[in-house]
Amino acid sequence: WLVIVGALVVWWMFGHFDWLPSWIPSIRPFIWGLAYFLAAGALALAVWTWRAVIRPTYLRTAPGVIQVLEYRHNRAKPIIRSYPMEAGTLAVFTRIRRHLILTLSRGTDRDVLSFSRMQQPRQRIEQVWRALLSTAPTPPLSEEELVG
Repeated sequence: WLVIVGALVVWWMFGHFDWLPSWIPSIRPFIWGLAYFLAAGALALAVWTWRAVIRPTYLRTAPGVIQVLEYRHNRAKPIIRSYPMEAGTLAVFTRIRRHLILTLSRGTDRDVLSFSRMQQPRQRIEQVWRALLSTAPTPPLSEEELVG
């Protein structure tokens, strides 16, 4: 980030104080258009880094329970939000165009999961439905790590 911002500030200073050679101002609009493209790419990279590296989130399903595991950057243990399929838990599927979204809510916890952002979305949907509809007892799940 600092390199990109620094380069843009230096470029602006050179243009503002007329330190550029006479042939460079003719390509200035192209360079600024490229800067906007680079800024959009940097923003997309920042969002991906936030979701995939700093705060990756996983979905864990078992009979009668759906859990969302959120790992923080400096923590070994994940934050686990459990949604057991019993009174007080709300699970709502929403379809927006081709995107299937699951909203889970229990007490003060709320998670919105987009299946289009997951790997193998059809398998994940099937796993969630199995967890929602299962009447089998919930097995003990590890509070520290992903299992299976």
